[in-house]
Amino acid sequence: MDEHTDHDKELRIGLVLYGGVSLAIYIYGVVYEFLRLLRSYPSADSQGEGFRPESRAYRRLLELAHTRPVIDIISGSSAGGINGICLGVALATQGDLKPLETLWVKKGDLLELIDRKSSKPRSLLDSEHYVYLLEEALRSISATASPSAGPAPLLDVFVTATDLDGVTQTFGPPLTTQEIEERQYGTVFHLKVRPDRYALRDDTPGSDRQTVFDRLGLEEHLSR
Repeated sequence: MDEHTDHDKELRIGLVLYGGVSLAIYIYGVVYEFLRLLRSYPSADSQGEGFRPESRAYRRLLELAHTRPVIDIISGSSAGGINGICLGVALATQGDLKPLETLWVKKGDLLELIDRKSSKPRSLLDSEHYVYLLEEALRSISATASPSAGPAPLLDVFVTATDLDGVTQTFGPPLTTQEIEERQYGTVFHLKVRPDRYALRDDTPGSDRQTVFDRLGLEEHLSR
């Protein structure tokens, strides 16, 4: 086996990202470092897809440990959910997370995101503007993908969100003596990367990939 791809074991990672508006840029730093770790794994070529010189310390650590890092599952809520979705897109497309840094540092000022247009807003933040910024970040991440990137990894992303309208559930016999209605506001989005089933390559309006970005932007919005 090639010395650059030889490993004795895999470090399988389930990444849990908690929420918090003010922690968005901090959590971004966490997912960015995990992305650097994964892309520092020695591949058959001298550098490896996505390898950067500043990641030499990660590469050396992996070589010494004879270990290959793999992220199988990402879960998060609020700011953690948004960063988790973007990490998933970067892993699936071999894109760069730098556009997300731009979003948080230059466009993520809470005072700029507050809804000042609606007299009775349902949410503190300006939803339409917020979704636009998220979709823009997702497309920018994908646009940085390398044409020579290898196949996407198998990946599952779970994002918790709040459904403002809620879903009514009815419980009755034999659980209760009479019917009881309860409204549930919590929901979970399960996003999957299955490269053997589909390949998203087309960014044109109306394409499957465009639809995915629109949906991801909506789910990121709901997550916050």
